[in-house]
Amino acid sequence: MEPARASIRRTGLVVLVVVVLISLATTAFLFLEMASEIGQLKSARSDNVQWTLSQVEVEFLEFKSALDVAVEADEINPDDIRTEFDIFFSRIATVSSGSAYAGLKQIKPFTDSLTIVRTFLDDALPYMDGNDAELAEVLQDLHEQADALRGHVRVLSSSGLSYFAELSDDQRTEIANTLSRLAGITAALVILLVVVALYSNALDKQNTRRRRDASQTALRMQTVMSTSLDAVIVTDIQGKI
Repeated sequence: MEPARASIRRTGLVVLVVVVLISLATTAFLFLEMASEIGQLKSARSDNVQWTLSQVEVEFLEFKSALDVAVEADEINPDDIRTEFDIFFSRIATVSSGSAYAGLKQIKPFTDSLTIVRTFLDDALPYMDGNDAELAEVLQDLHEQADALRGHVRVLSSSGLSYFAELSDDQRTEIANTLSRLAGITAALVILLVVVALYSNALDKQNTRRRRDASQTALRMQTVMSTSLDAVIVTDIQGKI
């Protein structure tokens, strides 16, 4: 009986150790993965997206500055205007077609301003691709339209930056909540392991006490039987001798 109990205890100890190791490995893996997610947080993509949005306004101002210089000068430099226009056009094209801006396009002020800016660019494109004389003829009109466009470009930049800032905050909050839940699970697991360890220790003490009592009982019986001057009759529970 004792060898069987010892085998059960050893098996239980092995199982307990395996559970502890698996739990620790799982917890460590989750923490490392979560730390990696916090570090990344899609920062590369988010930073690039926000940088593009901020550059939209910068490139518009560069284009607007080229128009200002051309209007005030006696002779215009079409290449400068076309270069700044192409850069600004490419920024707007990126915002319009990029999948990273899909959620941002659900915001009405952003969508309305983007539509107005794209309409201006589409209308101005034939003159940018045309000859210098045609561009010079519409230069004053383009300059006035660009003046009216400045507020809409500002809306694109500011609303986009606000949207992605809130999105990043939400992501960080979600990860923080996940970490809190993970910490709670880990604490509960540690408490459970402590309880199991205490329970196993109590069982071990109980078994040790029982073995000691059984050994003492057997020793007393042996002493009684070896020193008794009278006959000793032993029966089972049915009364058989």
